[in-house]
Amino acid sequence: LKPGLHLKPFRQWFFGQKVLRWLKQNPCDFSLSLGRTPGADLTLCPGNHLGYLAAHGKKPSSISDFMQIKADKFAFKHTKGILAASPQIKQELELHYQVPSAKIRVLAPPISTKELQKTNTHAKSYWRSKLGLDPELLYFIFISTGHANKGLPYLLEWFGQSHKTKQHLLVAGHPPVYPKVPNITGLGYLSEPAPWIKAADFLIHPSTYDAFGQVVAEALGTQTPVIVSSNTGASAYLKPTDGLTLPLNQPNSWKQAIQKLDPKNFSITDSRIQDEGWILEQHYASLWKFHKEFT
Repeated sequence: LKPGLHLKPFRQWFFGQKVLRWLKQNPCDFSLSLGRTPGADLTLCPGNHLGYLAAHGKKPSSISDFMQIKADKFAFKHTKGILAASPQIKQELELHYQVPSAKIRVLAPPISTKELQKTNTHAKSYWRSKLGLDPELLYFIFISTGHANKGLPYLLEWFGQSHKTKQHLLVAGHPPVYPKVPNITGLGYLSEPAPWIKAADFLIHPSTYDAFGQVVAEALGTQTPVIVSSNTGASAYLKPTDGLTLPLNQPNSWKQAIQKLDPKNFSITDSRIQDEGWILEQHYASLWKFHKEFT
């Protein structure tokens, strides 16, 4: 189905209408929407625009804002069940969109374990040596494709001021960032990030708004502790042995916590993500389970 020749703010809406009509004319055994397309049996909800705006202290002000909210509402209305990416998203749907709780289930994004299993065949020390990391430094890795929303400006400021410490920040993702600071290294885009996550002492993720934060699950899958903001959906699942959850708008809390961190204070089992049901095969099973509940 093609969205047609529409301006970008309206494209999703008109495409959604086509999908709705098509599904009514072509009944399926099981239909799954990956976002703002209405009419499916189940709709995955990896985020919502009102929750995003609230996290950034904003109110709807543009045509794009209003059309995204309209598309959200219409998709949530025209589906049998909604699969929220985290408890945080479930709460936002109930608060901002008045979706009944009975219509929502929580289903975290799935993790493919192939790369993780390959990486985990070697110890952290092996990857540190192979990737050329200094064994005397404490490495924090940040991975993102939305740097401002995921908190990179704050990290660049703090680590840039702390260049005489043994704490070193690795920045990966897109667009590539290469700061001219002694204790910050830009890695660019990583097609296989798992070895770098395994080699680091901590994954750091001070996101302003993140429905889940799949990189957090990937870090736990390599037994690497995490430091995340309370606005990261995956924080709801973290145990004290996994890492730290810190308040978003309290820079001093982050600074003090980072200064005192010791990887030896955390211990993550090799079955951690499987215990949460985040593996791809477990995700498939959950989809069918929820499909049977709602249909």
